[in-house]
Amino acid sequence: MKAWGIIALVVAGLYWLQAVLIPLALAVLLTFLLSPVVSTLRRRGLGRVPSVLVTALLAISILGAGAWASTRSLKPAAEEQAHRKRLDARRERLFAELTAIEQQHRDHTIDPERYAVRRKELVAALERVYAELDGEAAA
Repeated sequence: MKAWGIIALVVAGLYWLQAVLIPLALAVLLTFLLSPVVSTLRRRGLGRVPSVLVTALLAISILGAGAWASTRSLKPAAEEQAHRKRLDARRERLFAELTAIEQQHRDHTIDPERYAVRRKELVAALERVYAELDGEAAA
């Protein structure tokens, strides 16, 4: 039973210290990854501090380029989502107008010729919206 208490205490301690331990572990990992670059620069005659600075700038540049590239790939997705919302809203408006015109036709409050023309226009517009939505889903 005493062993379970110790295990629980260790797990709780690790949980509460994760805000410190995770950055520390990443720092150690980066140190191991970047130390060969620093060593190579030092062997080529660069001093210790300039070697560390050059390596740090190189690492920051690579990480920054990766972050920049990943945010650029998110921008088209956001634009696509906004376009989808506009299409959904247009579809809802067209359906509402089609429903209204159908009700007017049932109530005989709209000229039959005007009803036929407007209904045809609304159905064609809905077909275009659905075709565009289907095209996005296939892509």
